[in-house]
Amino acid sequence: MRDDVLLEVDDLKKHFKVNQGWISSLMQSVSGGESQYVHAVDGVTFNLHEGETLGLAGESGCGKTTTGMSLVKLHEPTGGDIVYNGKQLSEANDDELKEFRQNAQMIFQDPFESLNPRMTVYDIIAEPLRIHDIRNETARVQRALEFAELQPAEHYFDQYPHELSGGQRQRVAIARALVLDPDFIVADEPVSMLDVSLRAGVLSLLDRMTEEFGLSVVYISHDLSLLRHMCDRLAIMYMGKIVEKGPTDQIIENPQHPYTQALINAVPVPNPEVGRERVELEGEVGDVIDVPSGCRFRSRCPELIAPSAFDLSPAEWENTRAFMRAVKRGTAEADDGAALRREYFADADPSGEAGQVVDDALEHIDRGEWEAATELLVTEFEERSICAREVPPLEAKLGDGVDQEIACHLYESAEGHDPYAEPKGDVVAGDASDDSESAPADD
Repeated sequence: MRDDVLLEVDDLKKHFKVNQGWISSLMQSVSGGESQYVHAVDGVTFNLHEGETLGLAGESGCGKTTTGMSLVKLHEPTGGDIVYNGKQLSEANDDELKEFRQNAQMIFQDPFESLNPRMTVYDIIAEPLRIHDIRNETARVQRALEFAELQPAEHYFDQYPHELSGGQRQRVAIARALVLDPDFIVADEPVSMLDVSLRAGVLSLLDRMTEEFGLSVVYISHDLSLLRHMCDRLAIMYMGKIVEKGPTDQIIENPQHPYTQALINAVPVPNPEVGRERVELEGEVGDVIDVPSGCRFRSRCPELIAPSAFDLSPAEWENTRAFMRAVKRGTAEADDGAALRREYFADADPSGEAGQVVDDALEHIDRGEWEAATELLVTEFEERSICAREVPPLEAKLGDGVDQEIACHLYESAEGHDPYAEPKGDVVAGDASDDSESAPADD
């Protein structure tokens, strides 16, 4: 077990109050209703070691950037703990926070927005030195620019951001982050706004920055190929939570969580002759205001676990899930119950209580009541699954020697458990986290 932990993040949460019009706010105050919050980050836990690079990946809106900005205190966390070099930041005094801000820097995604257009390159890079009252200003600015491969440095001193290319602007942003000699950097999509021809050079610079300065870096990106090249470990986020984390190569080569599998299978393969099984995700990302119970990925998951109350064979459950998905999205080709039964249950038709639910849903469809059929199927099959009842804990589940953690009820912690075996009833989960939160301190 490594003992060189630089940053410890425990159950980090960041909720934003939903902006409402004045009429809605007035009605809410009169009725005594509770405020609504966006659960942008909702219980993230990980450690970052000295000299380590950690990647945060996931779809847009999953909470990656909010996590990164909370780590460097650009957002005040709603809950949870951030411990830097053994010091809990929520208990730090002003001097300790100032020292932390000197050692923790951020490289933003958009170099066109992150640089003040009214300041010269010299002043942009020198500003952190002036804030922290650090001497040898000119020498430090020159060194930072030269490391960022903007040479000769004096040529850029008096230039303004609009006089630079996109790649040069991002190099200025990198120089600004490095001028204080930090030990921790958050890089938020550092090359996504650049032309493809410029990305390799900036990525090479970031790689050299990490190596020569011994920095600990959190890379935020939706580009898994970039994170595979840059990161030692990888954490996959979905709706404000980490669903899988571990060594980058292990997760890329052997993804376990259904969401991770879908992300990796969506990455294009250069060789057109290479075939692979696609994992199709249906539906949209869930509601981050009215957060669903249990696993937040369950409504889109192709591996939803059958409710233990029903005695369903694997084939019967597969057919039932396919039927439920078609009804939910309104893409079933037939519009009468008999045709739908032939289409989805020809080889395995559920019986017993499950069969009765299917029969009732088909009767709703015969009467044109598609919404009622959807509500019935979701209530009986999806919401009665353990995936809806319990929050899956993020814990090591692949046995000794493999530092890979998955938040999914398909897996058990028991040594020797086969992750691809058919689930046997309700898998025992850890304590479910309480999603209810009080108002953020800064709102």
